[in-house]
Amino acid sequence: MTTLFSIIPSLARLLSGGSLYRQLRIAATLYYFILSRKMFKQSQNDIKLNSVFNSREITFYLKYPMDIAVLREVFIDNEYAWCPIENPKVIVDLGAHFGDTTLYYNARFPDATVIAVEPSPENYSRLVKHTAAIANIKPVQAAVGGSNGTIELNIGSSSLGHSVLARKDSHHSVTVPLITLTELFEKNAIAKADLIKFDVEGAEFDIFKSINPADYATAYIGEIHFDLGTVTKDEFEYWFKDFTMQWTQIRTDRYLFNAEIK
Repeated sequence: MTTLFSIIPSLARLLSGGSLYRQLRIAATLYYFILSRKMFKQSQNDIKLNSVFNSREITFYLKYPMDIAVLREVFIDNEYAWCPIENPKVIVDLGAHFGDTTLYYNARFPDATVIAVEPSPENYSRLVKHTAAIANIKPVQAAVGGSNGTIELNIGSSSLGHSVLARKDSHHSVTVPLITLTELFEKNAIAKADLIKFDVEGAEFDIFKSINPADYATAYIGEIHFDLGTVTKDEFEYWFKDFTMQWTQIRTDRYLFNAEIK
């Protein structure tokens, strides 16, 4: 909780659009949000947060304290800032969560179409709520993998930890649609994406081993969860042999990966 409090001043400044009044209002809203969730542990109504980033208005509907940590990763830590394409036209967001990176990309590249893919029913509902008013964001409820059909999604204690792989903190599972990247592209009339962002809790191995990544996007950025699979770094790099790659270690056996086609 203390760590979340320490994030608030920087986050309020970055989401204020340069307005001191808005900065103070955002900070007050975030402090109230954390304290209210601390005092009343049961689920409450979402807290609406009006913000501005890159001169674009963004409305967040905060539900869990962890949402603030997510916004820190995106807007303070700039985890997904890397994009080698100056004006991307198509971005595919795999593991869109509640729309945090989707809204970030929309603010940075307002002319781009963003296909936002999220399998969790609750996360997807929040994603739709966050993006319903934005015409060039297209939410899709599905897990992406190596085949089409359905799959069991293991629901964890945090909205960030849901996975098609078994995890220690999973307490139940739900059946969700499963589609291949090929099916996703065909249904959304995508010939090739400029950027694919992915954070899919270990499902990345099943996705990329079944395709040639160069056929689907010019650039990729995402988290690689070697702690959740049996694929080695050498194997993963072989799949992306047509790309120039960069690896940034986040923690043991987990990396932020970006790749640009040669």
